[in-house]
Amino acid sequence: MNLNISKLLNQVSYELKALELARQKYKKQLAPNFSVFNYIYTDEMMLSRIIADLLNPSGDHAQEHLFLSLFLHQLDLPDDWRNINLDHADITVQTEKTIRNGRRMDIYIHIKIAQQSYGICIENKPFAADGDQQLQDYANEMSFLFPQNWHLVYLSGYGNEPAKHSVKPEILKSWLDQKNFSHITFPDLIHWLKQSLTECQNDKVIYFIKEFKHYIEKEFLSMNDISEQNHLLNIILQDPQHIQATFQLLGVKDQLQDSLIHKLEQQLQSAVHQKGWYITDHISRDHWTGLNIFYTQKHKLCFRIEFNHYNYRGFFIGIAKREENLAAPELFHQIHSTISELFPHEKVKQSEWWATYIDQKDIWDWQTHTHVWSMIESGELCQRITQYAELIYQALNQKNLLDEFNLS
Repeated sequence: MNLNISKLLNQVSYELKALELARQKYKKQLAPNFSVFNYIYTDEMMLSRIIADLLNPSGDHAQEHLFLSLFLHQLDLPDDWRNINLDHADITVQTEKTIRNGRRMDIYIHIKIAQQSYGICIENKPFAADGDQQLQDYANEMSFLFPQNWHLVYLSGYGNEPAKHSVKPEILKSWLDQKNFSHITFPDLIHWLKQSLTECQNDKVIYFIKEFKHYIEKEFLSMNDISEQNHLLNIILQDPQHIQATFQLLGVKDQLQDSLIHKLEQQLQSAVHQKGWYITDHISRDHWTGLNIFYTQKHKLCFRIEFNHYNYRGFFIGIAKREENLAAPELFHQIHSTISELFPHEKVKQSEWWATYIDQKDIWDWQTHTHVWSMIESGELCQRITQYAELIYQALNQKNLLDEFNLS
């Protein structure tokens, strides 16, 4: 190994251990892991509610249009939008607003001043993937409601771009050119929240904003401890050779991740074989890729792990069907109920393809939740996945639902 790289790794390892010892020593005073967001299920709908409540000038925060005004500066809006006087505007903010084709907008904002109306639709995508024609449908609705003054905001968790099946690239480009579209990320909201902190006049609201900002840093940037980030940066910058070594390490990041993914597949193959189950498919950097674990070869449903975003992002597990035309609504309902009872403290969901699935929130994005790679090396992740598969197998078997897996 290059001596500079070896030196850097040794120093970083030493400093991280020292920081961890310091954290343990002062944890009573600092309580670094305590947050109100530990007790809130932060799924897409709850995050939409939080953002919408802040943007609503009539919200309980009592800061009037402070948050909305600062948020509008985050967007790439036409020049005439900048002259809107929010003091004299009639403003409506809604979540889950139903449009003509039955779809629901995550956050809908209507700003009316004199005879002019402005409309904003925020499509909140912290974790989930786009639906078919989703952004196109929202744009159609907004241009119908506000022919001259509409704007669509795509709020993504990790910088993922809108899917091509949600809106065609050439149409998206036209929206950008006409300033009908803005793409921002949850990390971008940190700047908005910081600005809000400087002007907010209520201590309770200030505390909540700080906690929300910390949640975003932790969830979407893996900044569990900002002092740790700064400490590592200082180590790198203190020696030009460290800078060079860091970039050399970054150059092999993808190969390292792919190698660990291959190791995870081998671990699961071995663990599953011992149980008499079998695996199909492979994990790749593409979206919607994963592994199928079949309890028997005759089953048409399987335990599946999957990424629904590119580049090892959007990790979840559950029971899925192997064929698109398979329809078993009653069985899906029974499986969903059984797994919900089995994991009462987790958000168990259902979709057309999935009888049940569970988002792995603590390791949702493997580019920011970087501890997952160590979990692969230690075997912890393989053990976790197989434990889920075993618990689900036992629960379904106990209710004789596995017999129904063999669908004709």
